[in-house]
Amino acid sequence: MRTLLRLRAASILLFLAWLLPIGLPAEPLTVDQAVSSTLANSGQLKIKLLDLTRTQAAVGEAQARLYPQVSFTGSSTYMTNPPKGITITQGSLGYLPSPNSSFPQSFPAEDMVLVKNPEHTYFKGTGSLDQVLFTWGKVLKAIEVSQLSVEIAGSDVRATKRDQAQAVRSAYFGSVLARESSALLLRMETLSQQIAADRQSGFEQGTMTRLDVLQAKSQASQVASARVKAEEGLNSGLAALEYFTGNKPQATDLVSAFRGLPELNEDDLMRQALETSPELSKLGLQARQALLGEQISRSSQLFLPDLALSFGMDTTGQKIPYVGGNWTDSWSTNFTFSLGMKVQLFDGFSSFHKLEEATAQRQMAEAGLVELRKGLALQIRRALEAVRTQDAEVKRLRDKLAAATEQNSSAQSAYENEAATREEARGATAGQLQAELELLTARFQLESNLQDLDSLTGAAATP
Repeated sequence: MRTLLRLRAASILLFLAWLLPIGLPAEPLTVDQAVSSTLANSGQLKIKLLDLTRTQAAVGEAQARLYPQVSFTGSSTYMTNPPKGITITQGSLGYLPSPNSSFPQSFPAEDMVLVKNPEHTYFKGTGSLDQVLFTWGKVLKAIEVSQLSVEIAGSDVRATKRDQAQAVRSAYFGSVLARESSALLLRMETLSQQIAADRQSGFEQGTMTRLDVLQAKSQASQVASARVKAEEGLNSGLAALEYFTGNKPQATDLVSAFRGLPELNEDDLMRQALETSPELSKLGLQARQALLGEQISRSSQLFLPDLALSFGMDTTGQKIPYVGGNWTDSWSTNFTFSLGMKVQLFDGFSSFHKLEEATAQRQMAEAGLVELRKGLALQIRRALEAVRTQDAEVKRLRDKLAAATEQNSSAQSAYENEAATREEARGATAGQLQAELELLTARFQLESNLQDLDSLTGAAATP
Protein backbone atom coordinates (compact mmCIF):
# COMPACT_ATOMS: atom_id res chain seq x y z
CA MET A 1 0.00 0.00 0.00
CA ARG A 2 2.79 2.38 0.91
CA THR A 3 4.57 1.57 -2.39
CA LEU A 4 1.39 2.32 -4.33
CA LEU A 5 1.07 5.70 -2.64
CA ARG A 6 4.68 6.52 -3.49
CA LEU A 7 4.08 5.66 -7.14
CA ARG A 8 0.99 7.85 -7.24
CA ALA A 9 2.88 10.71 -5.60
CA ALA A 10 5.72 10.33 -8.09
CA SER A 11 3.29 10.37 -11.02
CA ILE A 12 1.61 13.52 -9.65
CA LEU A 13 4.99 15.23 -9.27
CA LEU A 14 5.93 14.33 -12.84
CA PHE A 15 2.60 15.69 -14.06
CA LEU A 16 3.12 18.92 -12.13
CA ALA A 17 6.68 19.20 -13.44
CA TRP A 18 5.27 18.97 -16.94
CA LEU A 19 2.71 21.68 -16.20
CA LEU A 20 5.00 24.09 -14.34
CA PRO A 21 6.84 25.53 -17.39
CA ILE A 22 3.49 26.68 -18.73
CA GLY A 23 2.89 28.85 -15.71
CA LEU A 24 6.40 30.16 -15.24
CA PRO A 25 6.59 33.97 -15.27
CA ALA A 26 8.35 35.67 -18.13
CA GLU A 27 11.77 37.26 -17.75
CA PRO A 28 11.82 40.66 -15.96
CA LEU A 29 11.87 43.57 -18.37
CA THR A 30 13.72 46.76 -17.49
CA VAL A 31 13.06 50.02 -19.29
CA ASP A 32 16.55 49.94 -20.83
CA GLN A 33 15.91 46.45 -22.19
CA ALA A 34 12.62 47.68 -23.65
CA VAL A 35 14.45 50.54 -25.38
CA SER A 36 17.10 48.17 -26.79
CA SER A 37 14.45 45.78 -28.12
CA THR A 38 12.53 48.65 -29.64
CA LEU A 39 15.55 50.04 -31.48
CA ALA A 40 16.39 46.54 -32.74
CA ASN A 41 12.88 45.91 -34.09
CA SER A 42 11.69 49.37 -35.11
CA GLY A 43 10.25 49.48 -38.62
CA GLN A 44 10.49 53.28 -38.71
CA LEU A 45 14.19 53.09 -37.85
CA LYS A 46 14.77 50.54 -40.62
CA ILE A 47 13.15 52.93 -43.10
CA LYS A 48 15.48 55.72 -42.00
CA LEU A 49 18.50 53.42 -42.29
CA LEU A 50 17.45 52.49 -45.83
CA ASP A 51 17.22 56.19 -46.65
CA LEU A 52 20.74 56.59 -45.26
CA THR A 53 21.91 53.82 -47.61
CA ARG A 54 20.20 55.61 -50.51
CA THR A 55 22.01 58.88 -49.80
CA GLN A 56 25.34 57.04 -49.58
CA ALA A 57 24.73 55.62 -53.05
CA ALA A 58 23.87 59.13 -54.29
CA VAL A 59 27.36 60.29 -53.26
CA GLY A 60 28.92 57.72 -55.57
CA GLU A 61 26.59 58.83 -58.33
CA ALA A 62 27.69 62.45 -57.90
CA GLN A 63 31.38 61.47 -57.80
CA ALA A 64 31.00 59.57 -61.07
CA ARG A 65 30.83 62.90 -62.93
CA LEU A 66 34.54 63.39 -62.19
CA TYR A 67 35.50 60.28 -64.16
CA PRO A 68 35.46 59.61 -67.91
CA GLN A 69 32.13 58.60 -69.38
CA VAL A 70 32.62 55.84 -71.94
CA SER A 71 29.87 54.62 -74.24
CA PHE A 72 29.55 52.44 -77.34
CA THR A 73 26.69 51.92 -79.75
CA GLY A 74 26.57 49.39 -82.54
CA SER A 75 24.11 48.48 -85.28
CA SER A 76 23.82 45.88 -88.01
CA THR A 77 21.51 46.16 -91.01
CA TYR A 78 20.37 43.61 -93.57
CA MET A 79 18.95 44.92 -96.86
CA THR A 80 16.76 42.54 -98.88
CA ASN A 81 17.17 44.67 -102.02
CA PRO A 82 20.46 46.57 -101.83
CA PRO A 83 21.02 49.38 -104.34
CA LYS A 84 22.44 48.08 -107.58
CA GLY A 85 25.90 48.99 -108.75
CA ILE A 86 26.53 52.03 -110.91
CA THR A 87 27.35 51.19 -114.58
CA ILE A 88 29.25 53.59 -116.86
CA THR A 89 28.32 52.56 -120.41
CA GLN A 90 30.76 52.46 -123.35
CA GLY A 91 31.43 55.91 -124.80
CA SER A 92 29.26 57.74 -122.20
CA LEU A 93 32.22 59.91 -121.30
CA GLY A 94 33.09 60.77 -124.91
CA TYR A 95 35.74 59.73 -127.45
CA LEU A 96 39.49 60.02 -127.46
CA PRO A 97 41.78 60.11 -130.48
CA SER A 98 43.44 56.81 -131.05
CA PRO A 99 47.14 56.83 -132.02
CA ASN A 100 47.90 55.52 -135.51
CA SER A 101 44.19 55.40 -136.31
CA SER A 102 41.81 57.76 -138.00
CA PHE A 103 38.91 56.55 -135.88
CA PRO A 104 38.41 57.93 -132.35
CA GLN A 105 38.34 55.54 -129.40
CA SER A 106 35.25 55.53 -127.15
CA PHE A 107 35.77 56.22 -123.46
CA PRO A 108 35.32 53.99 -121.67
CA ALA A 109 36.09 51.41 -124.25
CA GLU A 110 33.51 49.05 -122.72
CA ASP A 111 30.81 49.12 -120.06
CA MET A 112 32.29 49.70 -116.56
CA VAL A 113 30.43 48.48 -113.41
CA LEU A 114 31.66 50.26 -110.26
CA VAL A 115 29.96 47.93 -107.73
CA LYS A 116 29.35 44.56 -109.27
CA ASN A 117 27.94 42.62 -106.31
CA PRO A 118 26.53 44.96 -103.62
CA GLU A 119 26.40 43.53 -100.11
CA HIS A 120 23.11 42.93 -98.27
CA THR A 121 24.65 43.79 -94.91
CA TYR A 122 25.81 47.04 -93.34
CA PHE A 123 27.52 47.44 -89.95
CA LYS A 124 28.24 50.56 -87.89
CA GLY A 125 29.84 51.11 -84.48
CA THR A 126 30.33 54.37 -82.58
CA GLY A 127 32.32 54.80 -79.38
CA SER A 128 32.89 57.91 -77.29
CA LEU A 129 34.84 58.98 -74.21
CA ASP A 130 33.90 62.26 -72.54
CA GLN A 131 35.86 63.86 -69.70
CA VAL A 132 34.84 67.02 -67.84
CA LEU A 133 37.79 69.37 -67.51
CA PHE A 134 36.53 72.55 -65.87
CA THR A 135 33.08 73.52 -64.55
CA TRP A 136 33.87 76.37 -62.12
CA GLY A 137 33.59 73.98 -59.18
CA LYS A 138 30.00 72.92 -59.83
CA VAL A 139 30.78 69.18 -59.83
CA LEU A 140 32.81 69.28 -56.62
CA LYS A 141 30.15 71.33 -54.86
CA ALA A 142 27.45 68.93 -56.04
CA ILE A 143 29.45 66.07 -54.50
CA GLU A 144 29.68 67.98 -51.22
CA VAL A 145 25.91 68.57 -51.29
CA SER A 146 25.32 64.82 -51.64
CA GLN A 147 27.75 64.11 -48.79
CA LEU A 148 25.82 66.53 -46.59
CA SER A 149 22.65 64.64 -47.51
CA VAL A 150 24.25 61.54 -45.97
CA GLU A 151 24.83 63.44 -42.73
CA ILE A 152 21.26 64.77 -42.81
CA ALA A 153 19.98 61.21 -43.19
CA GLY A 154 22.16 60.27 -40.20
CA SER A 155 20.50 63.08 -38.21
CA ASP A 156 17.11 61.65 -39.14
CA VAL A 157 18.25 58.24 -37.86
CA ARG A 158 19.30 59.76 -34.53
CA ALA A 159 16.02 61.69 -34.27
CA THR A 160 14.04 58.50 -34.93
CA LYS A 161 16.01 56.64 -32.27
CA ARG A 162 15.30 59.44 -29.80
CA ASP A 163 11.59 59.51 -30.61
CA GLN A 164 11.26 55.72 -30.42
CA ALA A 165 13.08 55.61 -27.08
CA GLN A 166 10.89 58.39 -25.72
CA ALA A 167 7.73 56.59 -26.85
CA VAL A 168 8.68 53.23 -25.34
CA ARG A 169 9.74 54.81 -22.05
CA SER A 170 6.40 56.62 -21.85
CA ALA A 171 4.55 53.37 -22.53
CA TYR A 172 6.66 51.49 -19.99
CA PHE A 173 6.20 53.89 -17.09
CA GLY A 174 2.59 54.54 -18.03
CA SER A 175 2.04 50.79 -17.61
CA VAL A 176 3.83 50.86 -14.24
CA LEU A 177 1.60 53.73 -13.10
CA ALA A 178 -1.56 51.92 -14.26
CA ARG A 179 -0.47 48.69 -12.54
CA GLU A 180 0.25 50.32 -9.21
CA SER A 181 -2.83 52.55 -9.43
CA SER A 182 -5.07 49.57 -10.14
CA ALA A 183 -3.90 47.84 -6.95
CA LEU A 184 -4.49 50.94 -4.82
CA LEU A 185 -7.85 51.70 -6.44
CA LEU A 186 -9.01 48.13 -5.92
CA ARG A 187 -8.38 48.47 -2.18
CA MET A 188 -10.07 51.88 -2.15
CA GLU A 189 -13.03 50.45 -4.03
CA THR A 190 -13.40 47.66 -1.45
CA LEU A 191 -13.33 50.19 1.39
CA SER A 192 -15.84 52.44 -0.38
CA GLN A 193 -18.21 49.53 -0.91
CA GLN A 194 -17.89 48.55 2.76
CA ILE A 195 -18.63 52.11 3.87
CA ALA A 196 -21.64 52.21 1.53
CA ALA A 197 -22.88 48.87 2.94
CA ASP A 198 -22.51 50.17 6.52
CA ARG A 199 -24.48 53.28 5.66
CA GLN A 200 -27.16 51.20 4.01
CA SER A 201 -27.49 49.20 7.23
CA GLY A 202 -27.61 52.42 9.22
CA PHE A 203 -30.31 53.77 6.89
CA GLU A 204 -32.36 50.66 7.42
CA GLN A 205 -31.90 51.06 11.18
CA GLY A 206 -32.81 54.74 10.99
CA THR A 207 -29.39 56.11 11.99
CA MET A 208 -28.43 57.30 8.49
CA THR A 209 -30.24 59.36 5.91
CA ARG A 210 -30.77 58.34 2.31
CA LEU A 211 -28.42 61.16 1.24
CA ASP A 212 -25.63 59.59 3.31
CA VAL A 213 -26.13 56.28 1.49
CA LEU A 214 -26.22 57.89 -1.96
CA GLN A 215 -23.06 59.89 -1.28
CA ALA A 216 -21.22 56.73 -0.23
CA LYS A 217 -22.41 54.86 -3.31
CA SER A 218 -21.39 57.79 -5.51
CA GLN A 219 -17.92 57.74 -3.98
CA ALA A 220 -17.67 53.97 -4.55
CA SER A 221 -18.73 54.42 -8.18
CA GLN A 222 -16.09 57.09 -8.76
CA VAL A 223 -13.38 54.84 -7.37
CA ALA A 224 -14.65 51.90 -9.48
CA SER A 225 -14.60 54.09 -12.60
CA ALA A 226 -11.02 55.18 -11.85
CA ARG A 227 -10.02 51.53 -11.34
CA VAL A 228 -11.51 50.48 -14.70
CA LYS A 229 -9.72 53.39 -16.38
CA ALA A 230 -6.41 52.34 -14.79
CA GLU A 231 -6.87 48.70 -15.82
CA GLU A 232 -7.67 49.66 -19.41
CA GLY A 233 -4.67 52.00 -19.41
CA LEU A 234 -2.53 49.10 -18.27
CA ASN A 235 -3.81 46.91 -21.11
CA SER A 236 -3.14 49.67 -23.64
CA GLY A 237 0.33 50.27 -22.22
CA LEU A 238 1.23 46.57 -22.43
CA ALA A 239 -0.10 46.47 -26.00
CA ALA A 240 2.11 49.46 -26.86
CA LEU A 241 5.13 47.70 -25.34
CA GLU A 242 4.35 44.61 -27.40
CA TYR A 243 4.17 46.78 -30.52
CA PHE A 244 7.47 48.50 -29.76
CA THR A 245 9.55 45.57 -28.48
CA GLY A 246 8.07 42.68 -30.46
CA ASN A 247 7.48 40.74 -27.21
CA LYS A 248 4.36 40.44 -25.06
CA PRO A 249 5.26 41.43 -21.49
CA GLN A 250 3.09 40.87 -18.44
CA ALA A 251 2.35 43.59 -15.92
CA THR A 252 4.52 41.86 -13.33
CA ASP A 253 7.52 41.78 -15.73
CA LEU A 254 8.03 45.55 -15.49
CA VAL A 255 10.69 45.98 -12.81
CA SER A 256 12.06 49.49 -13.39
CA ALA A 257 10.93 52.09 -10.87
CA PHE A 258 10.35 55.82 -11.19
CA ARG A 259 13.47 57.91 -10.81
CA GLY A 260 14.18 60.64 -8.34
CA LEU A 261 15.68 64.01 -9.16
CA PRO A 262 19.35 63.66 -10.18
CA GLU A 263 21.98 66.37 -9.89
CA LEU A 264 21.34 68.81 -12.73
CA ASN A 265 23.44 71.66 -14.09
CA GLU A 266 21.72 73.95 -16.58
CA ASP A 267 24.91 74.87 -18.44
CA ASP A 268 25.88 71.22 -18.87
CA LEU A 269 22.38 70.35 -20.06
CA MET A 270 22.46 73.16 -22.60
CA ARG A 271 25.84 72.03 -23.89
CA GLN A 272 24.61 68.45 -24.26
CA ALA A 273 21.49 69.62 -26.06
CA LEU A 274 23.51 71.68 -28.55
CA GLU A 275 25.90 68.79 -29.19
CA THR A 276 23.32 66.04 -29.58
CA SER A 277 20.23 67.75 -31.03
CA PRO A 278 19.36 66.02 -34.35
CA GLU A 279 17.15 68.94 -35.37
CA LEU A 280 19.96 71.44 -34.79
CA SER A 281 22.45 69.25 -36.64
CA LYS A 282 20.06 68.75 -39.54
CA LEU A 283 19.28 72.44 -39.89
CA GLY A 284 22.99 73.29 -39.78
CA LEU A 285 23.67 70.80 -42.56
CA GLN A 286 20.78 72.18 -44.59
CA ALA A 287 22.20 75.68 -44.15
CA ARG A 288 25.52 74.41 -45.51
CA GLN A 289 23.70 72.81 -48.44
CA ALA A 290 21.91 76.07 -49.12
CA LEU A 291 25.24 77.90 -49.16
CA LEU A 292 26.66 75.39 -51.65
CA GLY A 293 23.51 75.75 -53.75
CA GLU A 294 24.06 79.48 -53.84
CA GLN A 295 27.68 78.97 -54.93
CA ILE A 296 26.60 76.53 -57.65
CA SER A 297 24.08 79.08 -58.90
CA ARG A 298 26.82 81.72 -59.05
CA SER A 299 28.97 79.29 -61.06
CA SER A 300 26.09 78.80 -63.52
CA GLN A 301 25.73 82.45 -64.49
CA LEU A 302 25.95 83.71 -68.05
CA PHE A 303 29.29 83.90 -69.91
CA LEU A 304 31.00 81.27 -67.70
CA PRO A 305 32.13 78.49 -70.06
CA ASP A 306 32.43 74.81 -69.12
CA LEU A 307 35.21 72.82 -70.76
CA ALA A 308 35.23 69.12 -71.66
CA LEU A 309 37.40 66.74 -73.67
CA SER A 310 35.80 64.26 -76.07
CA PHE A 311 37.31 61.29 -77.90
CA GLY A 312 35.23 59.49 -80.55
CA MET A 313 35.57 56.48 -82.81
CA ASP A 314 33.40 55.53 -85.82
CA THR A 315 33.73 52.28 -87.71
CA THR A 316 31.64 51.03 -90.66
CA GLY A 317 31.67 47.98 -92.89
CA GLN A 318 29.55 45.79 -95.12
CA LYS A 319 31.13 42.36 -95.14
CA ILE A 320 30.72 40.13 -92.12
CA PRO A 321 34.04 40.06 -90.23
CA TYR A 322 36.12 36.88 -90.48
CA VAL A 323 33.75 35.43 -93.07
CA GLY A 324 35.23 35.14 -96.51
CA GLY A 325 38.33 36.80 -97.87
CA ASN A 326 39.09 40.48 -98.21
CA TRP A 327 36.41 41.38 -95.65
CA THR A 328 38.58 44.20 -94.33
CA ASP A 329 38.32 45.99 -97.66
CA SER A 330 34.76 47.06 -96.81
CA TRP A 331 35.59 48.38 -93.33
CA SER A 332 36.87 51.82 -92.34
CA THR A 333 37.57 53.45 -88.96
CA ASN A 334 37.91 57.10 -87.99
CA PHE A 335 39.04 58.70 -84.70
CA THR A 336 38.18 62.21 -83.53
CA PHE A 337 39.54 64.32 -80.66
CA SER A 338 37.58 67.40 -79.54
CA LEU A 339 38.01 70.08 -76.91
CA GLY A 340 34.54 71.46 -76.31
CA MET A 341 33.29 74.59 -74.64
CA LYS A 342 29.74 75.36 -73.58
CA VAL A 343 28.71 78.84 -72.54
CA GLN A 344 25.26 80.24 -71.86
CA LEU A 345 24.78 83.60 -73.52
CA PHE A 346 21.15 84.31 -72.69
CA ASP A 347 18.57 82.29 -70.72
CA GLY A 348 15.78 84.78 -70.13
CA PHE A 349 17.39 85.75 -66.78
CA SER A 350 16.65 82.26 -65.45
CA SER A 351 20.12 81.92 -63.87
CA PHE A 352 19.72 85.30 -62.19
CA HIS A 353 16.43 84.29 -60.57
CA LYS A 354 17.88 80.92 -59.53
CA LEU A 355 20.67 82.76 -57.75
CA GLU A 356 18.14 84.94 -55.95
CA GLU A 357 16.20 81.86 -54.90
CA ALA A 358 19.34 80.09 -53.64
CA THR A 359 20.39 83.17 -51.69
CA ALA A 360 16.99 83.46 -50.03
CA GLN A 361 17.04 79.75 -49.15
CA ARG A 362 20.46 80.10 -47.58
CA GLN A 363 19.35 83.10 -45.53
CA MET A 364 16.23 81.24 -44.38
CA ALA A 365 18.30 78.25 -43.23
CA GLU A 366 20.74 80.46 -41.34
CA ALA A 367 17.92 82.40 -39.66
CA GLY A 368 16.19 79.13 -38.74
CA LEU A 369 19.41 77.85 -37.22
CA VAL A 370 19.70 80.91 -34.99
CA GLU A 371 16.06 80.62 -33.90
CA LEU A 372 16.41 76.92 -33.16
CA ARG A 373 19.42 77.56 -30.92
CA LYS A 374 17.50 80.17 -28.94
CA GLY A 375 14.41 77.95 -28.82
CA LEU A 376 16.45 75.02 -27.57
CA ALA A 377 17.78 77.10 -24.69
CA LEU A 378 14.21 78.05 -23.77
CA GLN A 379 13.09 74.40 -23.95
CA ILE A 380 15.89 73.37 -21.60
CA ARG A 381 14.92 76.11 -19.16
CA ARG A 382 11.25 75.11 -19.16
CA ALA A 383 12.03 71.39 -18.88
CA LEU A 384 14.35 72.08 -15.95
CA GLU A 385 11.66 74.21 -14.31
CA ALA A 386 9.09 71.41 -14.71
CA VAL A 387 11.47 68.81 -13.25
CA ARG A 388 12.42 70.86 -10.19
CA THR A 389 8.84 72.01 -9.56
CA GLN A 390 7.53 68.45 -9.78
CA ASP A 391 10.28 67.21 -7.47
CA ALA A 392 9.08 69.73 -4.87
CA GLU A 393 5.54 68.42 -5.35
CA VAL A 394 6.74 64.85 -4.81
CA LYS A 395 8.37 65.89 -1.54
CA ARG A 396 5.18 67.63 -0.42
CA LEU A 397 3.05 64.59 -1.18
CA ARG A 398 5.55 62.30 0.53
CA ASP A 399 5.10 64.37 3.71
CA LYS A 400 1.35 64.27 3.18
CA LEU A 401 1.48 60.46 2.95
CA ALA A 402 3.48 60.29 6.15
CA ALA A 403 0.82 62.37 7.91
CA ALA A 404 -2.00 60.26 6.41
CA THR A 405 -0.23 57.07 7.49
CA GLU A 406 0.09 58.34 11.04
CA GLN A 407 -3.52 59.46 11.04
CA ASN A 408 -4.63 56.03 9.82
CA SER A 409 -2.59 54.32 12.53
CA SER A 410 -4.21 56.53 15.17
CA ALA A 411 -7.67 55.87 13.73
CA GLN A 412 -7.13 52.11 13.82
CA SER A 413 -5.99 52.30 17.47
CA ALA A 414 -8.98 54.44 18.34
CA TYR A 415 -11.32 51.99 16.61
CA GLU A 416 -9.80 49.08 18.51
CA ASN A 417 -10.31 51.04 21.73
CA GLU A 418 -13.88 51.90 20.65
CA ALA A 419 -12.98 55.59 20.53
CA ALA A 420 -13.80 55.84 16.80
CA THR A 421 -16.36 54.30 14.49
CA ARG A 422 -15.60 51.67 11.89
CA GLU A 423 -16.42 54.13 9.13
CA GLU A 424 -13.93 56.61 10.55
CA ALA A 425 -11.26 53.89 10.63
CA ARG A 426 -12.02 52.85 7.07
CA GLY A 427 -12.08 56.49 5.99
CA ALA A 428 -8.61 56.99 7.47
CA THR A 429 -7.37 53.95 5.56
CA ALA A 430 -8.92 55.30 2.37
CA GLY A 431 -7.23 58.64 3.05
CA GLN A 432 -3.85 56.91 3.29
CA LEU A 433 -4.52 55.05 0.04
CA GLN A 434 -5.53 58.33 -1.63
CA ALA A 435 -2.28 59.92 -0.45
CA GLU A 436 -0.33 56.96 -1.83
CA LEU A 437 -2.15 57.34 -5.16
CA GLU A 438 -1.38 61.06 -5.31
CA LEU A 439 2.29 60.43 -4.56
CA LEU A 440 2.44 57.68 -7.20
CA THR A 441 0.92 60.00 -9.81
CA ALA A 442 3.35 62.79 -8.87
CA ARG A 443 6.33 60.44 -9.16
CA PHE A 444 5.10 59.36 -12.59
CA GLN A 445 4.82 62.99 -13.64
CA LEU A 446 8.37 63.61 -12.41
CA GLU A 447 9.54 60.65 -14.49
CA SER A 448 7.71 62.06 -17.53
CA ASN A 449 9.37 65.45 -17.02
CA LEU A 450 12.76 63.77 -16.73
CA GLN A 451 12.06 61.93 -19.98
CA ASP A 452 11.34 65.24 -21.70
CA LEU A 453 14.65 66.57 -20.41
CA ASP A 454 16.44 63.40 -21.52
CA SER A 455 14.93 63.73 -24.97
CA LEU A 456 16.31 67.26 -25.30
CA THR A 457 19.81 66.26 -24.15
CA GLY A 458 20.01 62.96 -26.06
CA ALA A 459 19.95 60.70 -23.02
CA ALA A 460 16.56 59.18 -23.97
CA ALA A 461 18.05 57.12 -26.80
CA THR A 462 20.83 55.72 -24.63
CA PRO A 463 19.82 52.34 -23.15
